Amino acid sequence: MSDNAKTSKRERFGQLKRDLRDRIKNRSLLADSSGNKIHVFFDADVIYGCQLIAIREAKVEVLLEMYMFESDEVGQMFADAIIDAANRGVRCKVIYDAIGSGDAEPEMFERMDRHENITVVEFRPVAPWRKGHKLVGRDHRKILIVDGRIGFAGGVNLGRPWSRSLSGTEAWRDTHLRLTGPVCQDLQMLMKEVWMVATNEELQTEPNPEPPVGDIWCKVIGGRGLKSRKVIRDAFINELEKAEFSVEITTPYFMPTRKLWRAILRTAERGVKVKLITPKVSDIVPADVTKEGLYPKLLAAGVEIWEYYGPVMHAKSAVFDSRIGLVGSSNLDFLSLAFNREMLVKFDDTETVDELEMQFIDDQGLAFRVTESTFGDWPKSRRLTGRVLAKVLQWLF
Repeated sequence: MSDNAKTSKRERFGQLKRDLRDRIKNRSLLADSSGNKIHVFFDADVIYGCQLIAIREAKVEVLLEMYMFESDEVGQMFADAIIDAANRGVRCKVIYDAIGSGDAEPEMFERMDRHENITVVEFRPVAPWRKGHKLVGRDHRKILIVDGRIGFAGGVNLGRPWSRSLSGTEAWRDTHLRLTGPVCQDLQMLMKEVWMVATNEELQTEPNPEPPVGDIWCKVIGGRGLKSRKVIRDAFINELEKAEFSVEITTPYFMPTRKLWRAILRTAERGVKVKLITPKVSDIVPADVTKEGLYPKLLAAGVEIWEYYGPVMHAKSAVFDSRIGLVGSSNLDFLSLAFNREMLVKFDDTETVDELEMQFIDDQGLAFRVTESTFGDWPKSRRLTGRVLAKVLQWLF
C-alpha cells in the first residue's frame, strides 16, 4: 500500500471515529429520553434470570459489555445462552475487560468466538506484545442490550460471587436496572464507542428507535476515562448542588476527587441531610484507610457515615430529595471518576427511588454509624495515615 493510500485510510478512520464520538456526546451525555420503564433489582439471581430470558428471546442482536465475565457456573450459563442465540441467527457482540475478567478461562471466550454469528473482543489486553494493550483506563461497565429494546445496567458482573443460590449469605450486595424504551439506544451508543476504541471498527446495531413504553425520564451518562473524566463527577456535583433536603449515597469505595468531596461538604453544611453507606472493610486496605482520613471533616459538616458490616458491598447508587436516582457502574473513587469507562443512569421516578430508599434502610440494618466519638477511639496511627493518604489523593485529583 502506498504512503498516500495509508494516509487516506488513517484520515477516513479518524473522521469516522470523531463523528461517532460526536454522536455519542450528543446522545448519551447531553440528550434526555422519556417514555421509559425501569425495574430495579438487588438480587443478582433475579437479574440473571431476566437477562437470560432476554437473550433466549432475542430475535436480532445481543450486545454485552462486561467488566468481569467469569468462567464459573454463571459465566458458562451466559456463554451457553449467547451461543444458543447465535444458533438461531442472532448477531452477538461481546466485549470484556482483560483485567476484570483476568481469572476467566480463555476457552469460554474462544468457544463463543468460534461461532460465525458471535464476535468476542478483549478490551485492552495486559500483555505488552498484544495489540491495544494498556494497564490503566479499564472498561468497568456492565451493560447488556437485546434487540435495541431491552437494556440492563448497574453494578452486577457475571460471576458466582453475586449469586445467592451459589454463594449463600456471602453473596455480594449490588444494584442493577432493567430498562426498556428509548433509553436503550443511548446504552447502545456507549458500547459503539468502546467497540471502536478496541477494534477500530464501527459497531453496527439495530437502528430502529424504540417507541415509548412508559412514562419515566432517563439520561445515560457515560464516562470515557481522561477524555471525559469530569462527566460522572459533574453528574454527582450537579445533583448535590440542587438537593434541598436529602442525599443518600451507597458506594463500595469512597475516595472522591477534591471537587466532589468539597461539593458533599457544602451540601451538608447548608443543612441538607447527607447520608453515606460504605463498607467497613473492602478488598483494598489502602482505600479503607484513605476514606477514613476524610471522615473528620465530613462528620464536622454533618454527614451521616454508616459503615456496612454485611457481605461485600458492591452497589453504586444515590438518591436526591427522594426524587432523582443514580444507578450505574461508577464507584466514588479516583479510578472510576478519572480513568475508567463508566456509566450512570439518571432517572426521575418515584417508585424506583422508593425502592432504592427502602434498600438503603435495609443496608443501615447491617451497618454501624460512625460518630466523632467512636472515630476518636480508633488507633491514632491509622487515623494519621488516613489523613496523609487523603491529602495526597486530593492533591493529585
